[in-house]
This record gives sequence, structure tokens and C-alpha cells, in this order.
Amino acid sequence: MRSMPSLVLSSGLLVACGGGGGDAGTTPAPAQLLSISASNQDSVGRATAGAVSSLAGAGGGMTVTTAAAGRSNASSTGATRGPSGHSISALARTVADGLLQVQGRRAALAAGSARALGVASETHPCTVSGSMTIGVADTDHSATATPGDTLTLSFNQCRESALDSVSGSITVTLNAFSVASGLVSFGGTMAFQQLSVTEGTRAASLNGAVSLSYTEQSTTVTALAMTVGGNGLTASVSAGGVTDTVSFHPAFAINLTDTQGATSFSTASVNGSFSSSVLGGRVQIETSVPVVQLETQLYPSSGTLRVVGSGSALRLQALSANTVRLDLDANLDGVYESTKDVAWSTLLPG
Repeated sequence: MRSMPSLVLSSGLLVACGGGGGDAGTTPAPAQLLSISASNQDSVGRATAGAVSSLAGAGGGMTVTTAAAGRSNASSTGATRGPSGHSISALARTVADGLLQVQGRRAALAAGSARALGVASETHPCTVSGSMTIGVADTDHSATATPGDTLTLSFNQCRESALDSVSGSITVTLNAFSVASGLVSFGGTMAFQQLSVTEGTRAASLNGAVSLSYTEQSTTVTALAMTVGGNGLTASVSAGGVTDTVSFHPAFAINLTDTQGATSFSTASVNGSFSSSVLGGRVQIETSVPVVQLETQLYPSSGTLRVVGSGSALRLQALSANTVRLDLDANLDGVYESTKDVAWSTLLPG
């Protein structure tokens, strides 16, 4: 089961062929916009899928219970609470639980049963094997989450299923944190340090930083907004021996909303530009209609993305959870000269 909606909202998929990896780190100067044509439109679609999924899918859907905070990803009724599946929203949920651990120590401190928290860490086993360590740096020794505090999640070959694995770490530096009626909101900067996610034969590795805002709107709805910072963000995605290096340019933004209930689904919008070593150029992504994917489905069932190149554009429209339509505007005159419907499994194999 996969729960990442966006164009790809399935897992770290990449372009069809060609290209080699590169070092993640400093983002190169933006490449020229790529001209999109009938000869490369499929590759552009696959590259877009790989780029977005490498960011939206980071974190592997951790569901580690943080006992110190007194809550988990399940409510008292047994219903899933917050995002599940392979979604960075689920990772943000784990951050929120970690911050509540810090908040919980405040009460213990007031009762005289604990000292002010400076640096502390706790290690939790993952479902199948490996572990995740939550590290907290309480910079002002207030024993509560305050601006400037940091929380680090370190993954050691963490496996939540037999087919996936997460290694590396992320560090969140807070600029805001609040709890109202048990619902958490926080904002700050999230830095990825060689965060590597593997699912089956596919893999993605992230390096760089984004600003983020996370809000639990209710016990069943969470919203996450991320924007790539001024130094950019780099991803290496691979499958079947093929590797692509993707550079997300500053201001690239992704908004994710996860809704849990009788019908659980995710909604995503992405806007910004990225460069691909395989494509040898840069494209701009615009979300015309937010993309929706049911948690029980492998692919999005609705939504539209527009990929703009040099004097050209490609529109990707989800017709169903099985089929996606590709419309090519080869001269950017607003008229789509060619249209073809393809199976999602053709555009996003596996």
C-alpha cells in the first residue's frame, strides 16, 4: 500500500534510461529550460515522477510509537491517526511525537522528578529490523520545545517491512511549536543528511534543506508544506541499475494533506523547477488540479500537473488509478497538438 499523492505518489521511481549519478550537495546553477517534444515527452514524465517521489516519499512512513509522549499513530479506537504508508508526512508525524516527548518532560521537571533537558536521545526498534534514534537538543534548557531547539531522527537500516529500508538522518530546527487540544503544529527547517530510502529495487537519497510547516488540523487530517531553501536540495534516485541526479531549485514547493477515515487518501500540489542529469535540462512544474490518491491504490486517481519547458509544455492528467493522459503543447500556444493515454504502470513501472 502506498499513500503519496502527487504525480507519482507511489515510490521512488525514476526516468527510463541513461544518465549517471553524481554527488549530492551543492546545487549547480539552474540549467536551461528543456524543449519538450514528442520524442522526449515520456522521459520528461518519468523524470518528473522520479523527482517528485524522491522528495514526497522520503522517510518511509515510520510508525514508531513514542511512549514517552503518551501517544502513537493509532487512536484509542484503533483507527489510524495521521498519515501512513510511504509519505514524508508520516515522518513529520514522528517529529511531532518526538517534540511532545520534550514537552512532556516539562511536567516532570515541574514535579521535581527531572532535571532540565540539555541533550537527550532515545532509540526505538523498527518493526522488522534496525532502529531509529530520536535526539533532542534543548538549547535553552527549558524542558519544553522552543524556537532554536533541534530534533534529529537517525535511521540505522530501519525496516518497517521486508521490502523497504531507511538510513541516514534528518534534523529539524524549530522556529515555532504549539499544542492545542492535543493537536500539534510546528515549523522550522528540515535538513536531510544522506537520507536514503529503499523500496524493493528502487532507492532515493536526499541531501539539503527545506523550510516546513506541519499542522494537525484534526485527529484525522494533517497538512505539511515544504519549500526548498536558497542552497537547493539534491536527490539521487535509482532503479534497475539506472541513476539520475535531480537538483531542486530554490522555492520548489510541495504541499501534502493526509486524511484518514473510512476512505483514507492524500492530496498533493507541487510547484517549482528542477534539473535532471538524465534529461540534461530543467523543467518547471505547475499543479493545475491537486493530485489525489487513495491509500488503497497504487497510483493517483485524479489531478493534473503541467510541466513547462522551453517554448513547450506537457500536461499529465490522472484519468483513473490505472490510466494517465499525456498532452503535448510543442510550441506553448495553449493548444495541445497530441494526446495519448497510457497505463500508470507504463509511466511508473513497479
